[in-house]
Amino acid sequence: EVRERQALGELVEADRVKRAVATLAAMARAAFERIPDKLADRLAAIVDAQECHALLTVEIDQVLADLAAGAASLQLVADDGRG
Repeated sequence: EVRERQALGELVEADRVKRAVATLAAMARAAFERIPDKLADRLAAIVDAQECHALLTVEIDQVLADLAAGAASLQLVADDGRG
């Protein structure tokens, strides 16, 4: 039954899942660490708190959308094509 479920792509090896999660976590960390570099000058020039909030919200939403797309593209398929 296990082999059949693997062949159907219903089961994957835990080490591949762990690698995929570690990759996604590293992507998330790097993306969020880039936000200050990207926005510091613009935020420093903005006086209005609501405008700062809006700028940060847009950037965080973009990072989250990029991470979701990256997560969707992570591969958990074995080198031999099995799930």
